[in-house]
Amino acid sequence: MQAAVRAEMSPSGNFCDKLGLWEGVPRKLKERSKWSMDSGVGVIIKTFSPKSLYSDQYEAYEGPGEGLSYNLTLSYQLHEFDWRTKHIRLQPTLEIPVMFTLVDQDTGGTVPDINLGLLFRWRDFPWNRYLYTTCGLGGGLSYSHEPWQADIDKHPGEDRSRVKFWLTYQWTFALPAHPQHQLLFFLDHQSGGWFFDDGGVEAAGIGYRHLF
Repeated sequence: MQAAVRAEMSPSGNFCDKLGLWEGVPRKLKERSKWSMDSGVGVIIKTFSPKSLYSDQYEAYEGPGEGLSYNLTLSYQLHEFDWRTKHIRLQPTLEIPVMFTLVDQDTGGTVPDINLGLLFRWRDFPWNRYLYTTCGLGGGLSYSHEPWQADIDKHPGEDRSRVKFWLTYQWTFALPAHPQHQLLFFLDHQSGGWFFDDGGVEAAGIGYRHLF
């Protein structure tokens, strides 16, 4: 009875279930489908480094390959984990994102590409009661209709592959009362990984994610 009362009185977005376990995922999200869609606009940047994952200090690429990337991503929640301790319930997810990108380059024209992979999303942050937050890290493969101009410029005289490894990193933020409407910040990295070729290209930007 006391656990049920705690569940009813706890604030949305940071509550306890009937067992008295703390949860960071709002109930409203559990009532929605497993599908989500996001759109965003990115700026082609000079370089990728581990620091890029947690700082906002990006330098826009300058030259014929400079420009913007326009993304449209459809994702399916493949699995929701359920990890419990005595007092905490953690529910990260594993998703399959398919991202369509149109790269608008300064002098190199537009280049369409498609990215497919897996993304692990952490949703259980202690401040979700005030600002619902998720962090996603994913990877897979990317195929471009032709190499990005920035990729050609950064590697003069080298053969550039249209197939690359894809790494995506993102943060989302939403009001606890409307967790399905999320502000998205992302970093996309495409690299040959010394397999398809050496080096790659990056874009960082902002967008909107909606959970159906």
